[in-house]
Amino acid sequence: KAISIPDGVELEWAFGDTSISQYKIYRYQRGQKAESIGTTKFSVRNYLDKTAKKGQLYFYYLTSLDSRKRESEPGEEVGVRH
Repeated sequence: KAISIPDGVELEWAFGDTSISQYKIYRYQRGQKAESIGTTKFSVRNYLDKTAKKGQLYFYYLTSLDSRKRESEPGEEVGVRH
């Protein structure tokens, strides 16, 4: 899920498969290419996007990386207006 808070956009998700070593966070706006904005360890379940600008509509999704850095297909996207 994605929630707009004063400091940015907070993303939260549930744990995935135990073979995952990291999550990679992507952000985009409609009509633009998604870009990676961060990576977290498997044990972390949230991320704060401090670069989100007020009044903008953003879409986020995660991918997972295994120990060999192979990236999964994108997960379900969420949208939020900051």
